[in-house]
Amino acid sequence: MFPISIFFNNFLIYILVFFGITLLLFFIARNIFVWYLKINKVLKYQNFILEKLENLENSLSNLSKVQTNLQSANFQNYENATLDSKTDDCTVENIFKNTKNIIVHDVEMTEKNVFSYFRAKQYAVILIDKSIQDFKSYKNIMLVQEKIDLIYIKCNFEKLAEILKECLARKKLKGDVKYVWIENQVIDQKNGIDKIFETFSENKIGVILGKNLYSEYVNLAMQK
Repeated sequence: MFPISIFFNNFLIYILVFFGITLLLFFIARNIFVWYLKINKVLKYQNFILEKLENLENSLSNLSKVQTNLQSANFQNYENATLDSKTDDCTVENIFKNTKNIIVHDVEMTEKNVFSYFRAKQYAVILIDKSIQDFKSYKNIMLVQEKIDLIYIKCNFEKLAEILKECLARKKLKGDVKYVWIENQVIDQKNGIDKIFETFSENKIGVILGKNLYSEYVNLAMQK
């Protein structure tokens, strides 16, 4: 009986060890399978995000093309408007050459160094509707006491028509607005902006669209 008891006990131990190992392997396999499902889910989600980003990039690219076409179609006559067709083309070089006072509309605090650079180049910089230390400012264009050569406009579309009308009113009142430089690249025809540009041409106000004042000045300086 004694050998049978030992055999039976050992058999139980083997059975327990076998089930223990089997249970351990089951949990390991289960965890691996769960991790696989999670990783697969994450990869699918990443692919979904990449697909959406690609679609967004294509949409933005198409939008940029549409905006470029709008600018070309609607404002071809204004982008190269002239101050006086007989004497002085409205080119970037001539604007900087014929300008002494630069009026900046809606300047940002971060741009202080940019316009300090222009002051160092002997341009007088006057701000409209914003106040920055060491710069002279006025509430609106009509209140500017100095002669206005160039009005540089940095604003959203909603305010643009109103500002352009103010520029025109200043020209008619004082006769001193030579150029209007609008940084926005694309301008729609809302609020009668296209009609305002036609009036600018009649009043010999040169117009530049879609260019950055500082970049154009630096590029011009590098060409000399």
